[in-house]
Amino acid sequence: MGGGGGPNCHFAGVAAGRQSARSRRGVAMRVRGERDVRVGKDSGASPQDSRTGRRRPGLDADMNDEDYVSLGKTANAKALDSDEDEALFRMAQGDDLFASVLDVPFALKHLRDLHAVMRHSVAVLGERHEALAQDRLFHVAFSAFTLGFALGLVETHRRKLMGLRSGIGALSRGTRIEGWGVEIATYYIAYVDLEGVFGKRADIDLYGIGDAWREVANEDRIDAADRLEDVVNAGRRAARAWFEEETADVPAAFVDALTAFIGTPAPNRAR
Repeated sequence: MGGGGGPNCHFAGVAAGRQSARSRRGVAMRVRGERDVRVGKDSGASPQDSRTGRRRPGLDADMNDEDYVSLGKTANAKALDSDEDEALFRMAQGDDLFASVLDVPFALKHLRDLHAVMRHSVAVLGERHEALAQDRLFHVAFSAFTLGFALGLVETHRRKLMGLRSGIGALSRGTRIEGWGVEIATYYIAYVDLEGVFGKRADIDLYGIGDAWREVANEDRIDAADRLEDVVNAGRRAARAWFEEETADVPAAFVDALTAFIGTPAPNRAR
């Protein structure tokens, strides 16, 4: 697959059919290939904003990876105890296939942020370039940007909370962090496959987004898509910028990434 020297990214689908007394559809993301993940810039936070996890004064300089994981799992448990975003978290509690997301530190906070950001981004895309939302490549591009954003959220949050300086953080940790980001993106795309971005009917009525999320599982479609890695990288950059400054224009980055990837939608590509 083409792309500006970025990570070798590949999506593969996992479709789970009907199970006893309930039906669930899922689409899973997987990342293949080596990723050179450096835990980078100056950052740090200890007591964090309860909504965003961004820095408040007072860095816990002694926090290590074990502390971070423990704190993150506690945050997940507290989020489940709240009724807020119950629908978004339902699969983590009711489906064994997705329960592993609860082992990812701060996963539920990241899912909340990811959901809010992607809804905003789709709304802006629909207002500015509705044809892109209706293109058959939209679902793949949305998923790629989601993957990048999740990866960026995880790595930047950890740097901030642990106060890591540029160059600190062994590459062996990078593999683990990468896995966390993939887990969050996998869960979110499965949620969207089941529920839609705004709801399945609202997606169609508002923006013409068809129920074609299983295109993410189409390996032939992914293999044929040039520059998909660029969309992942755009999502990652957008997450880093957003984490540093909440007013960062993620929707603009999303629109730009999809415009570059999809181009001018051809009539026979629209659904």
